[in-house]
Amino acid sequence: MPRLFNRSHNRNQVPTVADARKVGTENDRTRSELLSGTHRPSDTSSPHPRSNYEHPPDPYCRNARVGDTKGLVTDDNLDEIHDVAKRLKGLAEASGQELDTQNPRLGRISNSADRLDAKVVQTTGRLKRIK
Repeated sequence: MPRLFNRSHNRNQVPTVADARKVGTENDRTRSELLSGTHRPSDTSSPHPRSNYEHPPDPYCRNARVGDTKGLVTDDNLDEIHDVAKRLKGLAEASGQELDTQNPRLGRISNSADRLDAKVVQTTGRLKRIK
């Protein structure tokens, strides 16, 4: 967690406009390096496996640039959604196959129940005549 106060400076010291300009120019320089592609990360172990690509990973990904982690994160999220969709498709196909195997069984059970019902009605009619 970042510190809220820098304890090496005097607490009563107020940040100046020059301090704000220095931070602003650092951010502008970093932004321009990232957009121009001149910035090369020295650390190859990035938290995102595709962040060191020089070309877009997919020709349909029009907005991907060097250092464009937002697009790469979107690509990873789409990959995860694709994997989940494939698993759901597999589960749906397995459920469909299970239903296909159970439907004939249910048909046989229904036919047996209908025959039994007819026999019960017939037997009930016989018992009424006997009384």
